[in-house]
Amino acid sequence: SWAGQPLPMDLGNYGMPGCRNYTSADASFTFVYTNTSMNFQFALPSTPTFAGLRLYHQLLVFDLLAPNPAGLTTSNAGEATLH
Repeated sequence: SWAGQPLPMDLGNYGMPGCRNYTSADASFTFVYTNTSMNFQFALPSTPTFAGLRLYHQLLVFDLLAPNPAGLTTSNAGEATLH
């Protein structure tokens, strides 16, 4: 859940019809890019504690061409498992 709402959450009430929020916002990062793709890397200590940890991610993009009043677009959700 996120903000007291079950996931996935329809974002139509927030001016983003057709978009869904699939992940909670436990951590957020800001990126500036000028291309159509990007890479994101972060370092974790090499410890067995993180083995099997699942990370879920989704992008919220400021999109001047978005066909909605919010001017935002969401990506699909992704999942990564640490080994």
